[in-house]
Amino acid sequence: MKSTARPAVVVVGAFHARTVRGPNADGHWYWRIDEGAGEGLRVSHGAGWWSRAEVEVVVANMALGKVSSAESAGMTVKDLMELYVGSLEARPLKPNTRTTITNFARHIVRVMGRQLVAHTTRAKLEEYVNLRLAEPARATGRAAGRTTGRKCAPQSILREVKVLKTAWRWGQEEGLIEDQRPMRAPRLRLSTDPVRNRHTPSREDIERVSQDITHQFGAGSWQEIAFWLLAETGMRLGEAFELTWDRVNLSGRFLEVNGKMGRRTVPITWSLFQYLSDLPRPEEGTRDEPVVPGGVTRTSRMLMTLKRSCIRAKVKLFNPGGLRRAAVDALYRSGADPSVAGAIIGHSPTVAMRHYRSIDVTARLAAMETALSAPGRWRPVTTRSQPAAARS
Repeated sequence: MKSTARPAVVVVGAFHARTVRGPNADGHWYWRIDEGAGEGLRVSHGAGWWSRAEVEVVVANMALGKVSSAESAGMTVKDLMELYVGSLEARPLKPNTRTTITNFARHIVRVMGRQLVAHTTRAKLEEYVNLRLAEPARATGRAAGRTTGRKCAPQSILREVKVLKTAWRWGQEEGLIEDQRPMRAPRLRLSTDPVRNRHTPSREDIERVSQDITHQFGAGSWQEIAFWLLAETGMRLGEAFELTWDRVNLSGRFLEVNGKMGRRTVPITWSLFQYLSDLPRPEEGTRDEPVVPGGVTRTSRMLMTLKRSCIRAKVKLFNPGGLRRAAVDALYRSGADPSVAGAIIGHSPTVAMRHYRSIDVTARLAAMETALSAPGRWRPVTTRSQPAAARS
């Protein structure tokens, strides 16, 4: 069995190299080369994947002044992203957040993984964005790697650049990148059409899809439970699947939702109260079980379930975000205070009004009819509206 013992520190003069991570598939370790010692006296000269024999040569050349630190380090974007993604394991991140960052990192490595970090300029980032905009989107899950026939979402591509910038700053803090200047990301104004479905369903469409889910999967199925939580509370998809029974207070008729903006209290409607009361609840010692059986492992399956149910019910496709917007829209239509609606969905009133309020043509027409038909309001008088005797 091949030994994986961590190699000892390599010291040549004032330069010393130590392993940070490894070994990789080639048996190489990720070495970090520093000069000097002591608090505030150490200067990093880069890092890279080497064997012990190779790093001894690199450190010796640096000590003799034959090779500069930038040339000897040879850190690529792939090396940086692998180290950064590996550091996420020690951070208190949600599984979905960690998965999203990992997927973004895979796209970065696939396109510009061989690019040296020292040569990653603003022009290179603009080239990366243009390449990603030109290629089709790739599927995830079981069909990972296959193209979907759609274009990549521009906002997702810019988020990939943001992840690269975050990894760059992390590398600077860890001493892996000698250049302490911030990464100059491209400032692009993308005028392409959004890829995400922003359709807000009506209550009739929601009822039809709800009936289809119950018919297809049965009463009390995890699909039906998830749909009820999304439609009746306006929660995010991840919040609904992470909700556990110990945060369901049926006597007080409220839910304690742990969202990305912090913990908040969501009231339970009477219809949802009746539905949850009929569900089998776990014993007192196992109250931390998810309300939706299976929990977060079924979030992606819920997206496909919702899509297929919309097709069967012959309604326009909408996603869980559409159910969230529909719930907020219903609150505003009922005359709820903007601050109350914002507190329920976990946002400020401004954000709730800007991103979740849906104003269609019918609502605009009703508002104009109410305002322009008010008693005592001036109205234009035309010749056609006058009696024939007055016109003569």
